[in-house]
Amino acid sequence: MRYSMRLTILAIALLSAHCAFAAADTAGMPAKEAALADYVAPAEPDYEEEKLRFQRGSMLYYALPAYSVAVQTVGEVPDIRTLSQRAGKGEVQAQYRLGAAYARGHGVKQDYQAARKWLLKAASQGYAKAQVFLGVMSEQGIATPQDYAAARQWYEKTAARQSADGQFMLGLMHYQGKGVPQDYAQARRWFGKAASRPTAPSAPAQVNLGWMLEYGQGGAQDYAQARQWYARAADQGDTLGQYNLGTQYYLGKGVAQDYAQAEHWFRKAAEKNYAAAQYNLGVMALGQGEARDPLAAYQWFRLVKLAFYPGGTYNIEKAVAELSPQQIEAAEQWVKRWQATH
Repeated sequence: MRYSMRLTILAIALLSAHCAFAAADTAGMPAKEAALADYVAPAEPDYEEEKLRFQRGSMLYYALPAYSVAVQTVGEVPDIRTLSQRAGKGEVQAQYRLGAAYARGHGVKQDYQAARKWLLKAASQGYAKAQVFLGVMSEQGIATPQDYAAARQWYEKTAARQSADGQFMLGLMHYQGKGVPQDYAQARRWFGKAASRPTAPSAPAQVNLGWMLEYGQGGAQDYAQARQWYARAADQGDTLGQYNLGTQYYLGKGVAQDYAQAEHWFRKAAEKNYAAAQYNLGVMALGQGEARDPLAAYQWFRLVKLAFYPGGTYNIEKAVAELSPQQIEAAEQWVKRWQATH
């Protein structure tokens, strides 16, 4: 049982309000590598406290990545001049893309007022993505006073037209109680609408619906259904869905316990530099029996340390005790190659 609890004990507080994939909750965590290097796990942890933290289980999305305002968009930099010309002629998609570029400072100097101007033009033509983006700006108080009611109105406009993004954001408002009384049942309903669309379902909504089913929020607890929603998100390539599905297999929640499947899904999330998944792979590699692999554990924990994620240094020391200098050097070369290719 103690080994199970160790698997994700330090992974529990990773996400808490991340704009692009759900931000890390770093309360009480070392913020600099120097602090991390000094971290020493207690000789005899309070396992009852660890159990309480572990029961929080997998992770929940607290924001919709596509509408991040604070984090610059990745991908190809738009041709602002051409985009401006097309937007000026009333092309709605160009208006939206130009507004989003200004909001994120992507290919142009960040300018929230210009962003709002172009997004409003696209929204006035009924462009759902622009309406959701304006809702996010109203919710966060960007280029306009913070106004949850206005945000909700934008989301409702798109949700009424079956926009998965609008439905997701409405679910999130009800989940958090922003501008409306907190209502888990309503949150589950809206996440369910966004998650179950026949075309282009929302992977973040699938993850959140799975979470609410796993922990019985807003309705009955159902591990099997939770696993199914995590699996649907994971099949779409969603990192958090992959991580949560790995956790379900590791713990045997809603499915037969299967360490091979757990490792498979953790690895998919780890390939995207998801530190919690890398940490779990390291812990599994320090396990027992034929699967024990101190070299792999060292490699994963080095990545964890580089990500300023807790537990890296302490666990590296455990792996080092079983490795030769040549193995450590080979592991360091593996880490450099990983950094160059991920």
